[in-house]
Amino acid sequence: MTEPPDTVPASDAPLPIPVPRPRARGRLLRWWLLASLAATIVLLACVALGLGHADITPLHIVVDGEDLTPGPTLDAPGVAGHLVAGAILFMVTLLLVLVVPLLAFLVLGAVAVAVVLGVGVPLAALVLALALVSSPLWLVGLCVWAVLRHRGPAPAVTMQA
Repeated sequence: MTEPPDTVPASDAPLPIPVPRPRARGRLLRWWLLASLAATIVLLACVALGLGHADITPLHIVVDGEDLTPGPTLDAPGVAGHLVAGAILFMVTLLLVLVVPLLAFLVLGAVAVAVVLGVGVPLAALVLALALVSSPLWLVGLCVWAVLRHRGPAPAVTMQA
């Protein structure tokens, strides 16, 4: 049976190029970092606006029973002060959630590099030096092994005509 001339045989058809799909963990990490960045920017804007509009004074001044501080103070902040303080605490918490794991990985990586450079490289150099120094002994051992392994003459190979 022959194929019609307008069709392409299956062996000549182009193969589809596989497109690697990102893993679920990688997608989650990218979205988490994006959401964290957005939350950080929004919280910075909220804290800046809150501190600018709340008019919180650090001292509560009272002279002869008369209150000289018109707005909220740190010892009696009011609703605006509580909102700004909450936003600041949330911002610090978010910062700690992002920075503490990063610092932990950085410290572990630095310790791993120090261990490899401090122990691994000198150990590898010692092994190479011992192998170089003991190479004549390895050669003698190889020759002795070859002599002891030899079990008589090799069988003769004959060709038949």
